[in-house]
Amino acid sequence: MIESKGLRVYFKSRSKIVKAVDGVNIAVGQKEIVGLIGESGSGKTTVGRTILALQRPVEGEVIWNGKNVFDLRGDELKEFRRRNQIIYQIPYEAVDIRYKVYDVVAEGIRIHRLASTKDEEREMVLKVLENMGLTPPEEYAVALPLQLSGGQLQRVAIARALVLNPEMIVADEPVSMLDMSIRAGVLNIFTELREKGTGVLMITHDISTVAYVADRVYVMYLGKVVEQGPVERIVENPLHPYTQALIAAVPKPDPSSKVEVRLKGEITQVQKGCPLHPRCPFAFNACRENEPQLKEVEPDHYVSCFLH
Repeated sequence: MIESKGLRVYFKSRSKIVKAVDGVNIAVGQKEIVGLIGESGSGKTTVGRTILALQRPVEGEVIWNGKNVFDLRGDELKEFRRRNQIIYQIPYEAVDIRYKVYDVVAEGIRIHRLASTKDEEREMVLKVLENMGLTPPEEYAVALPLQLSGGQLQRVAIARALVLNPEMIVADEPVSMLDMSIRAGVLNIFTELREKGTGVLMITHDISTVAYVADRVYVMYLGKVVEQGPVERIVENPLHPYTQALIAAVPKPDPSSKVEVRLKGEITQVQKGCPLHPRCPFAFNACRENEPQLKEVEPDHYVSCFLH
């Protein structure tokens, strides 16, 4: 459905260049939920924004319907915007607080002229609000964003994307602000969308969320994909020490359980070698001198690590 090739996005910070995304290849197909996981600062959100042409890369391309999205103009670009939506992590920054909830959701319907009458528009808005658990929808429709909790506003932001019936959604931490009681329900909405043909790129730091809904997983660290493959193989047999650390960090119900892999320090840029080597408990000389490349170690399971 949509695919990035050799994507590179660099930012200038004071006197140095930050490689937020450094040669990333990611594909999302129809009826597929793809997880993109990693710590804050790994480049996940920048990848999502660039795939939707909200951020231009210094190198690489994003292919949609056989065309590079950065070459789209006019009606083609407008159609691309409608069919590929984003759900931002922080709804307060994504929703105009001057609008009532009804107008927040209806704005896209009006821009893309998806309703022929006001009654049809109202039916579309109320239906999507109800599907997101905002009931009764008539009451939420007339509320202002600042009258809602963070979780309720996040559901409004999700409703705004879903009402356009997109082919693909980039969901940036879509359930991080939701109560546990409704989190599973919202994730189930994404699985239902998948069954209807919608592709989802789910960006999160929580690998347990990805394990619940995703088909495939990409693990990012410092702008690079360090491991990728089917979700079952990534969760049950993580090969990269970074992936192992992410899984080990998931809380377990057994208080006697120990963290299998613990990383040292904080995420930091490196000049050469494996991006993880300053923090990796298994690093050896080759890791400090050379950068490993993604290699297929078992069918459809790739990892960039000298241990494999």
